[in-house]
Amino acid sequence: PLTYGKNVEDMIDSNDLYEAGKFKQLREKLEKEGYLFIRGVIPKETILKARKMCLTQANKDNSILINDKAKLDHARIFRKGNKYSEGYCFDAITGSETNEREDIDIDAWEEIGPSDICKSVYNGKDIQRFWNNLFNPQSLNPLIQQTFIRLMGNSGTVQHADYYYFKKDTKIFNNKDGIQSQKAAQKY
Repeated sequence: PLTYGKNVEDMIDSNDLYEAGKFKQLREKLEKEGYLFIRGVIPKETILKARKMCLTQANKDNSILINDKAKLDHARIFRKGNKYSEGYCFDAITGSETNEREDIDIDAWEEIGPSDICKSVYNGKDIQRFWNNLFNPQSLNPLIQQTFIRLMGNSGTVQHADYYYFKKDTKIFNNKDGIQSQKAAQKY
């Protein structure tokens, strides 16, 4: 099993390279480490607008608790006893709920997922500029069809990366990609 502090450690921040515009070094770090952790690529205000839109709808669906003590900006998935409400997972292109929940306003979520407010987070000008600087724009193939909006609850989904879909849907990786991941996986 993966154990924090043993073979899973804190991600190392790359904001210094990003803020200095050192995209060649960022590409090298991505190749070596397999990830980049950068804060602020997408402005906080942009993210908060999308978050507010999603939480407002979740509140209408009675999935989150908002009151005088729990304001919208501190909302959490509703809990009854020791069980949380089921979370949400929406396809960003269609807005369709992938968990096939019946107790929510599907029509409202189908408008939220592909809305300009949400698109500004997952495919807006800020993230596009970042990708264009990090990779050659001619080789860029965004994973829009693999973008999901999640509100975590009791859905059982933990933080993860869908490597299979990244591999399948992009031309960014070459024939030698994943070797480090495969070697690491063999240990377990």
